[in-house]
Formats: sequence, structure tokens, C-alpha cells
Amino acid sequence: MEQYCSEENSFDIELENGYVSVHVEYKCDEDVLTPTGKYFIYLLHPKRGSCTFILEMNDKGQWVADHKPPFVTDDIIATISKGIETYDV
Repeated sequence: MEQYCSEENSFDIELENGYVSVHVEYKCDEDVLTPTGKYFIYLLHPKRGSCTFILEMNDKGQWVADHKPPFVTDDIIATISKGIETYDV
């Protein structure tokens, strides 16, 4: 089975105040890795510290963040989701 620890599995986004590392979640179907549509997010905020959460699109086509802290605003989610949509998985 081919390893999937290459640069194609994660990418970075610079925020106005901070940094985001986006990691694509994969599932294995018959020895083939395919994206699940979920993204593991690591956010580093200069004043609030770091956090992690899961970001995925719901059935209505809206991005939903599971377990995000209150300081992760809708603007930050919009910036991350725009980055995901322009990233070619």
C-alpha cells in the first residue's frame, strides 16, 4: 500500500491574525485512499493560543466546525473553507 504522508495531504493558510494548517482526512477503499470530505484543522492564534477542530460540509452545502472554540469566528471559518475549496485534493 502506498504511503500518504506527502505534501498533498495538508496545506497551510495564513490568516490576518494567525496561521492554519489543514489536513485532509482519507479513508481506505480496497487499498485506495480517497478523501472523506472532513478536514482536521490546527489553528494558531497569536493572542488566544492554538486549537484543533474538524471542518466538513453538511448536506445543505454549509461548512460546519465540530468542537471549535468561541474565538474561531465565522470569518475565520469562511477563510479556511475558501482555502479548502480552492485546494485540489
